Amino acid sequence: MPKTDAGQEAAFVASGTILPVSDYIDLMPNYKKTIEDWKFKDEFNSILQQDGRYYLLPGMHEQVWPEYTLTVRLDVFEQDGIAIPTTWDELRSALRQLKAKHAGVYPLSDKYQANSILQNAGLAYGTVAGWGFGGAKYDAAADAFVYPPMTKQYRDLVEYFNGLVAEGLMDPESFTHANEQADQKFVTGKTYVITSNSQDLPTWRRSMDDILGRGK
Repeated sequence: MPKTDAGQEAAFVASGTILPVSDYIDLMPNYKKTIEDWKFKDEFNSILQQDGRYYLLPGMHEQVWPEYTLTVRLDVFEQDGIAIPTTWDELRSALRQLKAKHAGVYPLSDKYQANSILQNAGLAYGTVAGWGFGGAKYDAAADAFVYPPMTKQYRDLVEYFNGLVAEGLMDPESFTHANEQADQKFVTGKTYVITSNSQDLPTWRRSMDDILGRGK
């Protein structure tokens, strides 16, 4: 099978189309050693099927690998003398600087209906949102499940993004437009910050070479 997200293999398991890879780990000594050395055994519970076996190899990285994160137009940041942000407050500051230098532009126009950026920001705010919103969150301090939108952390998160939109720093269409529209705004130089994954970058580079000129 090609690279597959957990859960997508379920239909093939039921039909008997694929074999349980967990039956063959003795033939993969390096893989087996990594699982043991990194103490990943308990993590496999999330991909076990009803028969107690798993049918796809998990993604394992020695370092944290954020598959979805923010991508910036480095050339524009460098041209404008703006530091690459490392916190959400720094991101807001960078967007304000971009707005000041590029009037009439939304510096950030996101894709995925903002579900990815909300999920990532939710972690920093101590809550869950976007793709990470599951209806309830366990509050360890209170030893109880809470509904995130009723918490201060969630309200702070909403206020942050509401502020970005109100200041004209974030395109309000980020929450509604199709991914292709967000991509087009980015590669044509109409926006400078967007959420991406590793698969987006090669496509964007080719498009920007064609539209803006190679190396620009």
